[in-house]
Amino acid sequence: KKLMTLTYYIDEGSQYKFGGIEFEGNELFTDEELRKPFDLDKGEPLNLIKFRDGYSAMMSLYMDDGYYNNFVPQEVRNEEEAMISYKVVIQERDRAHVEEIIIEGNKKTKDKVIRREISLQAGDVFSRSELIQSYYNIMNLDLFETVVPDVKQGSAADLVKIIFTVEEKKVGNIYLGISQSGDPAFPNSGSVSWKDNNFLGEGLYFDTKASVSPSLQSFSASFVEKYFLGMPMTAGVDFSLENASNKNVLQAFLNPIFGDN
Repeated sequence: KKLMTLTYYIDEGSQYKFGGIEFEGNELFTDEELRKPFDLDKGEPLNLIKFRDGYSAMMSLYMDDGYYNNFVPQEVRNEEEAMISYKVVIQERDRAHVEEIIIEGNKKTKDKVIRREISLQAGDVFSRSELIQSYYNIMNLDLFETVVPDVKQGSAADLVKIIFTVEEKKVGNIYLGISQSGDPAFPNSGSVSWKDNNFLGEGLYFDTKASVSPSLQSFSASFVEKYFLGMPMTAGVDFSLENASNKNVLQAFLNPIFGDN
């Protein structure tokens, strides 16, 4: 009585074949150049995944060269022959330029840390491939959970706005440790460490550690700049300090506590 059986009945229907693709309004590229990205032959079973990949690559031919056009795909279905063809109406425009680059979602990270990873700047000819590369550059900072690039129409037909929406992730940690050995009251030792991959929101790596015990005290710090002198070069500084006390001298000084040990 606690179990339920679900049965799904599927009507598969006919298997449709690819009937080809035609283009209208294209002058910058020939029909053959636009068909080339489609890994589909006329008459073979229609594979929508291959078609979508080819469609995206076809648009990239324009967008990688700065043309932010309007594409209208139309499906032509032949039920008798079980065949689907496509017609793409293209409204070609002049090359689009980047009007503005907007950064959203960053609360700690400063805009400049993100902008220096974007290979496009205001005034540049828009390029989809450069947009994708900029996305990977920002993700490789390892400071964000997600990065979402978007392109919107600018204040004119030949202008676009690029928007990067980011979601920051936790990149800083503080650890505190205390240990006790021997007598319940003494001696004790403690340690603390602070690590931050985005120190002060500047994209800097900072790591410091300190430990204290009756016989040993140590401190170390590391600082790494991933964009030294405004260029993608890494430079860092390491600093450490250690002080070791003589155990016998310490025991002699604290003899009332340690007794005859």
